[in-house]
Amino acid sequence: MSKRSKSENIYSLKGFSEVFRFTVIQNLKNKAVLLELCFVILILILMTPLTYIMSSSGQKKATKEKETKLKDIGVEKLYIYDKTDMDIDIEEWGFGDAGLKAEVIKADEVKVEGENDCLILIDKSEDGYNITMYYSDNTKLDTDKLQTLLDFASGVLDNKRMALAGLDDEKIALINKGTFSRKIEERDYISERDSVITDSKFESYVMSYVMIIFVVVTLVSTYILTSVSLEKTSKLAETVLSSVRPMALLAGKIIGTLALILVAMLMGILGSYITRFIMENAMGADLGKVESAGVDFSIFFSFGVKGVIIQMIGLLLAFAIFGTLAGLMGSTVNKTEDIQSANGAVMIISFIGYIGAFVLASKSNLHMLLGLVPPFSMFSAPILYLTGRMSLILLIASWAIQVVVLVAIMMLSARIYKGLLLSGNTIPGFKSIIKALKG
Repeated sequence: MSKRSKSENIYSLKGFSEVFRFTVIQNLKNKAVLLELCFVILILILMTPLTYIMSSSGQKKATKEKETKLKDIGVEKLYIYDKTDMDIDIEEWGFGDAGLKAEVIKADEVKVEGENDCLILIDKSEDGYNITMYYSDNTKLDTDKLQTLLDFASGVLDNKRMALAGLDDEKIALINKGTFSRKIEERDYISERDSVITDSKFESYVMSYVMIIFVVVTLVSTYILTSVSLEKTSKLAETVLSSVRPMALLAGKIIGTLALILVAMLMGILGSYITRFIMENAMGADLGKVESAGVDFSIFFSFGVKGVIIQMIGLLLAFAIFGTLAGLMGSTVNKTEDIQSANGAVMIISFIGYIGAFVLASKSNLHMLLGLVPPFSMFSAPILYLTGRMSLILLIASWAIQVVVLVAIMMLSARIYKGLLLSGNTIPGFKSIIKALKG
């Protein structure tokens, strides 16, 4: 047989369609697989409302702790005397929510007589607004703790001043966050200046995309590796290989599994988008809490049609690479108890990409490494491009590198996949692959 003929046999996909159909049908018949897919769909749909509920609960808890701190000061009666024209009513002050008995008064002269009472006086001068707290000469209050009460009143006064100046709640919240200073290199400044997405928002997008990729890779790799290894240990592979080419067997499993995972992912992502739309428009929920928590599974729809296409290409490449690697690793297993060991090697690589994307996302000087070097690029390159932190040329270069990696794994699989499936080696993992290459 000629060298060319041998090459064609190695890479032949004869029997691919049969394996593809068989894989899809078997998955649909497998209750465990269907339950896993349903679980993924529910997680994607419910993650946004669950995160929102947890964030809201955390905010309420923080507010309650602050109110409890005010109540623990021990003030029995709080008088508020506003000599300015701001006219802050008792509800705006918010002391009642903290369990304090407060009263807004109007008088020229005020005298605090109660041992546990105090008065807050607001006036203004050429230097600005002033807040002064008075308490009785024989007070039993811990005067050091009264500063907490004074700080609370100052915050209410500042918010009222900004509201009267025409600022809305969003601008007031931004002002209250304060001003932060830092030092950066010029290239980082230029990179940030040209970006339309803030750093915090970018990190939120990366977290969401990384989690989606990791879930898909974990499900797919585990299933493909387990399927291949069980067929080998049950000797079914020997029967199948008599009518189907090795590459067709591996490719059919990967693409067949991909079809089901993609359908589940699209259903979950679409459901997440619908849930988000209902929460924002029908319930008036502020989903900024969800985004700041780093979870937004409707991310595929956050950048328009272009964003959907870019992210799906990235997802498909990651799937193909890890799926092929998982199939190759599965062919090294001879005993069912070795499946976890072989799968561990694939999970380590994906975990490195997963953690690396989280860590490097906050370091702008390492974004080039994050976007171009596998496995990090599989988890982050699309988001780097869509948020303006990577050019289209670099994105294409990143994909080209991933394609080279995929082709290399496929060529490796073509050379040794059949031999590994039919071999009786007892060393699962990379050692068997290296041994097969040497043989």
